[in-house]
Amino acid sequence: MPESRMTKHEIKTAAELFAGGRLTPASDLAGILWAEGERSPELAVLYGELALLGNRLDQAEAALRIALEELAGHPRLTGLLAETLRRAGRLGEAAGLYRRLGRLGPAEKLALLAPLGWYRLSGAGAEIPWLPDSDLPAVEVLVNGSPARFILDTGVGETLLDRGIAERLGLESLGVEPIHFPAGPAGEVDHGILSELQLDALLVRGVPVQIHPVRESFAGLLPFPVDGVLGTGLFSQVQTSLDYPRRRLRLSPGRRLAAGEPLYLAGEQHPLVEARLNDRLDTLLFLDIGMSGAALALPLSTARLANVDLALDQEGEGYGVGQALQAQPIRCRSLSAAGRTRRDLAGMLIRGFKLERRFGFRIGGLLGDGFVRGGLLELDFSNGLVRLSEPGEE
Repeated sequence: MPESRMTKHEIKTAAELFAGGRLTPASDLAGILWAEGERSPELAVLYGELALLGNRLDQAEAALRIALEELAGHPRLTGLLAETLRRAGRLGEAAGLYRRLGRLGPAEKLALLAPLGWYRLSGAGAEIPWLPDSDLPAVEVLVNGSPARFILDTGVGETLLDRGIAERLGLESLGVEPIHFPAGPAGEVDHGILSELQLDALLVRGVPVQIHPVRESFAGLLPFPVDGVLGTGLFSQVQTSLDYPRRRLRLSPGRRLAAGEPLYLAGEQHPLVEARLNDRLDTLLFLDIGMSGAALALPLSTARLANVDLALDQEGEGYGVGQALQAQPIRCRSLSAAGRTRRDLAGMLIRGFKLERRFGFRIGGLLGDGFVRGGLLELDFSNGLVRLSEPGEE
């Protein structure tokens, strides 16, 4: 086969792996072609997006700019470049691209944060005990100096702040956008900026927030009012450890995991891990510890491919986005993810899984609180690593 035809075939193979959610082999093959000097628009798009998913921001920017030379103004590529610059802290440049895309709320927020920067950290770090009267991970923090109770949820992007608290603090709405919750209904958020968030000895200044009726959403589900949600936006700035046995949150600026399994970040708020279901199906799962009451949630397509059992003798209920979710219970005989294998797990069959093809590749379902509970979950978005260890292994 001539070299040009071979290269096209290899690009096609990498693209097929990508579409199927096989991000690691897709990234490996695309990386080889890129290192060999291939610079076609097709490979530039693929390599750039894979680099962004793995948080390799310099590589992502270089490839996406090459792609945009051939496809100037392409909305999806412009959005990928905007996200690349946003993660890199180049907020003014990102704001300009978001304006072109008509996303005026994020554009205004980033433009206002640009002069001083966002997530300005001071202090050695944080180790915060979880609230004793909550089954879900929740901590007390200081919001502009006032005590507040926040849930921990990797399924949320930027920090969610209750609308009533935002009004009392005088936070300005910088624009409204819809928000998508894969484990529950969609809603709307106002964009805003929080001056200070104090977590133990760690002070965070310039915190981008999304304002939402959080208290209303969680009313009756927890024994206290929920003032906000800490999510991937904050966790991506520091090494984060959620210690379930000791019931503690640890935030460690400047530290990195030395080893772990691949951790991808799709869009602004969707951490993804590689998983194997029933020793049969390799797929990606959205790491959503805010989905309580189940180890996993799968659409019918994934459940069939993995040969997951329906639990016909049980009634299913889980919680996501502060609401009870009714679903058909399932049992998964084995699930491997984040370096651990667990067996005989309770899960849910979900309908209308919006994330399955949202990003152009297949996401097989959600990995919930029931899988990570009992272990130490460590997240290092800078290096693209995740690790779940048992007590005593760390």
